[in-house]
Amino acid sequence: MSPGPTAKQPALFISHGEPAFTMDAEDATNRWLRRFGPSLRATNPRAVLCISAHHVASRLCVGAADPQPTLHDHASTSLSSFTYPAPGSRTMARRVIEQLLRAGLDATLDDKRGLDHGAWMPLSIMFPEHDLPVVPLSLHAAGDPELHLAIGRAIAPLRDDGVLIVGSGGVTHHLAATEKAVPAFDRQALPEPARRFDAWVTELVTRAAPYARSRGLAQFRRHELSRIVLPSDEHFLPLLVVAGAASVAKNPDNLGELVHTGAQNGLSMSAYLFTR
Repeated sequence: MSPGPTAKQPALFISHGEPAFTMDAEDATNRWLRRFGPSLRATNPRAVLCISAHHVASRLCVGAADPQPTLHDHASTSLSSFTYPAPGSRTMARRVIEQLLRAGLDATLDDKRGLDHGAWMPLSIMFPEHDLPVVPLSLHAAGDPELHLAIGRAIAPLRDDGVLIVGSGGVTHHLAATEKAVPAFDRQALPEPARRFDAWVTELVTRAAPYARSRGLAQFRRHELSRIVLPSDEHFLPLLVVAGAASVAKNPDNLGELVHTGAQNGLSMSAYLFTR
């Protein structure tokens, strides 16, 4: 872990996009991540706890491999040799498990799995030096929104100990519908259902007090467009973990900030930062 004093770390949600696009230096999200990374480094994080949409387990799973293997769970052959050998931290992984157990949430340690593309894509762009320890935390296969808010609340105290919490998923993830609905020449625009759903999420994150924000996000399936823009839950659940990690501060002014927006291949690329 890095030496020196550290401030309370942010909780960040990133819409990570598709590997072939996000890893392209000309991609708008890639450019934003490169610019945004140094501002996160300036807070002197000691480690990163990453919750990826592509890590789902029947029991909460905390990764302790060191270094973390790079998993190529994607279809982009041009990236098949890419590696991001971030160090792990068994000590931090055990601390994460302690926090989860303290909250009554069952969890296990995994020494082997490594980082899937939802984790290494944004982290490798923000922190290319791969010197920050990374601990991956799975989603729970039950998919319960309230459970994932509780996971966030359980790990929230780690932010005071220098742990940057990063959730990586997508506000929308309608890949099949996007291929049909968005012309190839207009992939940087959001289809109307995605635009409306994205606006609803952003309103909750940036304007609602913590309790109302958590309740609203947990009921995302009640939104009339959710089944269109999110055929499955896993890309949205990391946002609930991040929102849970930001909900323990009861100050009504504890609002999230929209730090990136736009579209990639017709998908929302919104990202939200919580600093309190």
